[in-house]
Amino acid sequence: MRALRFNLLRGGSGGLDHLELMARRVHECVGWHIEIYADSSRLEELALLIKSLPQVSIDHLGLTKSGLSLLLGLAEHGAL
Repeated sequence: MRALRFNLLRGGSGGLDHLELMARRVHECVGWHIEIYADSSRLEELALLIKSLPQVSIDHLGLTKSGLSLLLGLAEHGAL
């Protein structure tokens, strides 16, 4: 395991209230990134937070084409 995954699409993970704290903690302690599994068209509300985090990966390229421009903007700020 080398990442902490937040499944925002299907549930089952910690949710948004823990995302920032856990992202910073796992990066500081062990150098891991967080992985966000979500529909990219719904990431706009998280864009500023995602840009502020140390390392982020958007799983499955955000699943839909409708959020592609947002994903490209996040990639310019370091999201994978």
